[in-house]
Order: sequence, then structure tokens, then C-alpha cells
Amino acid sequence: MLLIASLLFSIASLAEGEDGPMTPYAEPVTISWAVQASAVQQFIDGETYENNVWSRLIKDKLNIDLEVAFSADTSTDAYNQQMSLLLATGEFLDKHGNGVHHIGFEVGADRDEVIAELAAEGYNTNRTLGIYPGSSWTIVDSEEQLGVNLNIKPRR
Repeated sequence: MLLIASLLFSIASLAEGEDGPMTPYAEPVTISWAVQASAVQQFIDGETYENNVWSRLIKDKLNIDLEVAFSADTSTDAYNQQMSLLLATGEFLDKHGNGVHHIGFEVGADRDEVIAELAAEGYNTNRTLGIYPGSSWTIVDSEEQLGVNLNIKPRR
């Protein structure tokens, strides 16, 4: 938990006093997304897609509220059918705008420890490790728990 707290304080320090990607919105902003639900989903400590450690962090530090536009079970074709219908009619984009696939966090040299702590909390950290010149990233498959994946980087 200490590493997660360190991550949160690092994000908070980036947002304070600077104009940039981590600066909180002056007025609340709401982001909606579609959730690929599963019967085996479990939230940590009774959290939900709209109320969990990450959504609270995003609200507290960036003044962004997250809301679920719709959810559908992935064991059937319901999600694909709903999304296809919404995209074909333009209703989803008209109502909710563009969606979010992942949220990135730069955690410096603590990346391996942050990944280990997320794994210990029950998140799937075995999804993707990517390398590019000068840095790398790890995608934490948290879509089932949070509705969005996490991209953990040591640096840009």
C-alpha cells in the first residue's frame, strides 16, 4: 500500500501549481465508458467501476467523474451488439464522446514494486510489457475491475 500511496502523492505533486496534463479541471468533467462485464468479476473490498481507488484518485486529483454508460456480459455477444448498435447510430459518441482505453502513470524506479503490489491486490499484471527507445511500459489488465486498463511506466 505504501507504493500506491507514493504513486498518488507523486501524481498530486505533478498537478499542483502547473498547467499540464495532470492539472485538475476547474469545473467537474464526466467521462463515460462502456464496460465489458463478466460473471467472474470481483471488486476489491466492494468497490465498483464508478467508485474504486482509481476513480477516487482521478476525482480527487483531476476533478473528473467516471460513469458507466452501459455494461454487458462478455460471455455472450451482448456487449458487441450493444456497441455496434450505438456506434452505427452515432448515439454513443453523441451522448458520451470518445472513450478511454487506459490511464498511464509514471512511477519512476518503483515500477516493478508498483506492479507487484497491484498483482498482490488481485489485478492481472501479466498482460503486456512493451519496450520503446528510452523506456518501457506494463499494461495492468484492470478493465474487468475498473473499466479501464492501467499503463505503468518508469518514465516517458
